[in-house]
Amino acid sequence: MSIQLDWQIQEEEERPGDIGRRPRRPSGGWLIVVVVGGLLFGGWQFSQQRLAEATVELQEAAQAILDMERQAVLGGDGDLFWSVQVDDPAWLSAQRRPEQLAATRAGLSVARVETHGQEVWANLTWRENERTWQKAAFFQWQGGRLLHGPPAADYWGQMVETPTRWGKLVYYEADQPWAEAIARFVEGAIAGPCRPDCPGQRPLTLTIAPDFALTAAPGQLRFPSPRLIALDEQGQPANAFWHTLHRQLWDYLAPAVIRFAVPGHLASRYQRLAADFAALYPYLQVQIVTLPGRLDDLATWLVTNEVDGAALAPTEAMIAAGLVYDLTDLARSDWTFDQADFYEQIWQGTWWRGRLWFMPETAKMPLLFYDRESYQQVGRAEPTPAWTWADLTQDVTALAANQSGRHVLWSFLDSTNNALFAYAFAVDNPCLVRSGSQCYQPLQPAQVAAALAWYREVTGRPGQMPDLTTVTPEERDYLALNWVAPRRVVLWVDEPLNYEFHLLRQPLGVVTFPGDEQAVGVTPLRVQGSFISRSSERPLATWQWLKFLSYQLVEREARLVPARPSVALHHQYWLTLPEPLGPLMREAFPLARPVTIADQGYFTWEQLAAVVSGRLTPVEAASLHPAVRWFSGN
Repeated sequence: MSIQLDWQIQEEEERPGDIGRRPRRPSGGWLIVVVVGGLLFGGWQFSQQRLAEATVELQEAAQAILDMERQAVLGGDGDLFWSVQVDDPAWLSAQRRPEQLAATRAGLSVARVETHGQEVWANLTWRENERTWQKAAFFQWQGGRLLHGPPAADYWGQMVETPTRWGKLVYYEADQPWAEAIARFVEGAIAGPCRPDCPGQRPLTLTIAPDFALTAAPGQLRFPSPRLIALDEQGQPANAFWHTLHRQLWDYLAPAVIRFAVPGHLASRYQRLAADFAALYPYLQVQIVTLPGRLDDLATWLVTNEVDGAALAPTEAMIAAGLVYDLTDLARSDWTFDQADFYEQIWQGTWWRGRLWFMPETAKMPLLFYDRESYQQVGRAEPTPAWTWADLTQDVTALAANQSGRHVLWSFLDSTNNALFAYAFAVDNPCLVRSGSQCYQPLQPAQVAAALAWYREVTGRPGQMPDLTTVTPEERDYLALNWVAPRRVVLWVDEPLNYEFHLLRQPLGVVTFPGDEQAVGVTPLRVQGSFISRSSERPLATWQWLKFLSYQLVEREARLVPARPSVALHHQYWLTLPEPLGPLMREAFPLARPVTIADQGYFTWEQLAAVVSGRLTPVEAASLHPAVRWFSGN
């Protein structure tokens, strides 16, 4: 039996005959009536046939989209999958929900389609666990193309609010047949964790929603309609709906133990924070799990260890695989979450494809350090915050040409890619001027190519900058640590944490990254924070923990910039930085820019190696982006 979606095609009713009137003898007009009637019937029959053909064509078009989606999910091809989707960030994020991907993998079939203006409403079926399931789906015509898209607003009807013993049930008319069953189910689910009481606030307002958006608003839950999750063959909410609803109710109501992974050297600090958190939230406990020091397959480790979250910034590959929980709806709906209390340049670093993926806590702010005596020996003026990349390149060349009788190995060293990002952010940036403010336009291929061309110019030449593309990450770390010694490297990229260490060994200067003739330099920020695992059974509880962490400064001695101005003020962060770091960082920070999740695909060591070796031009290398496998985490 198909889903009863209340779709109707209005057909003109036949008019009743003139019963009781005296029959008339046939006349010439009778022939005209017969002919006209035959033409009308033929036209009606043709239109019905054409309508049936159009419906079949529409059903085939929708089925082609679903088949393409399945091919993309099974092959991990995100570009193919998104090519048939409406460009809506919330909708695209919802497609990575586990139950959505499970149905797609099983193979969806279009059972029925109907056109409603520019929208197409469909009934889909699939086989799973030797049973047939079904759900509603929606498509849109855009630019002459049919695309899979978010639920249609006109389909659901009016909103209805019903008081219950546990609070209030909010639903739409399309879900009216199951309102009573849902209310009874919630009442039974509450009886479990709430003996004698439970941490979840009551009365509770549960909204059976016409979309996939969630909420973290106190006293509220929001859950997708069973029509969007799964119905059984009889058109009733399937077990998948009840199971997922029960899991979300349990997350909201029951005490929780949150397994949270942190770097080993910070485990004891997080243990103390977990104790402070438990004092504020007696029903929520955090169990600290130690992350391995080096792990090639971190994604597999996170899944196999069943952690609810981790104290690290997720990569694009982790998000694409479906390992990371989308925080956008939680952040927007939770009125206790102060989104305005974040530095904008740090907040921007946590977004990817229009959605929020981790909670910002701190940011690394690298600077340029230099040996003052080496500059004096070659007669070069020391760098100032107003210098340009042309000045830096000239310094590197001059320093390399005047190394006779000295122990200098290299003029410039960056064992990271921070200098490349600083170059790309500053060059040809239309929204960055010396007297203006920062903006966050995506990096353009021309900016990336310009940075790669500069890198090729200074890398590998005698005495200028070493080529680190041919060594392992471990060797790269070792060389960077050992080469930065008195007068072995003149100018290098480093963190504020190491200022005193270098100052004790040599006359030390520090400066911000260069700019160009029109704009000051841009400092790349490495935003750090925590995320929720997509496989977590307690995302709402873990969200409370992440909110708590956003107000902590776990590594104060590391001089990481707090994500919240209120935290910086509480710890007097900017005032306690030593000279000359304090004034320099305060001046540079307003125009600093995050290396976003999407940016992380630029300036990989593979890209740099291709450019330095001449295998690719800077323009060719700028178009490269590390391939990621989509959907593999579910």
